[in-house]
Amino acid sequence: MEKFLEVNLLYGSEERRKREYLIQVYKKITIFFLLLIPIGIGSNIFLNLRIRYLKSKLSEIEKELEKTAKLLEKREYLLGWKESYEEIFNFFRNIFKRPIKWSIVLERFSELTPEEIWFTKMSMDKNKNLQINACVGFLEDDKKMLNKINEFIENIKKDRFLRRYFKEVALKDVNKKTASQLEMEFKIILKEK
Repeated sequence: MEKFLEVNLLYGSEERRKREYLIQVYKKITIFFLLLIPIGIGSNIFLNLRIRYLKSKLSEIEKELEKTAKLLEKREYLLGWKESYEEIFNFFRNIFKRPIKWSIVLERFSELTPEEIWFTKMSMDKNKNLQINACVGFLEDDKKMLNKINEFIENIKKDRFLRRYFKEVALKDVNKKTASQLEMEFKIILKEK
């Protein structure tokens, strides 16, 4: 039999190659963990700070929520008192409110109304406003009729007796149906207090 000589042309022995390979793997694993540890620690610190921040914000919101709940309770309490006081106020206001004595009001209107003005209709609307339809006439021209209407309205506004019952006097719908007509129609609205 022949003897052969085995020659390993590869660098180092098989064991040495395995050892170097394992050293390379361990180095890579070590570098990976060395990089992973600071990232993990940094992430942990960041998340911990974020959690603390969110906890403090939640705490502030809960305190505000408690304050709001207390304010809502106080609001409800005050609304209850307000309603009670309004009922009492309305009760006394209704006791002391004087009803309009229409006979006196009509008498006062007759004293204020000049001869050139006459009423065609008096009524109350749904808001309890007095509406008076009237006419002015038998004057030389339209200007004098308008002056008479304005004078009448001003007298109503200045009258102390009527001001006790009416807060506002408004003139509406002044018109003349035809140019040859000798009278002008108008409407007065007196808003009750």
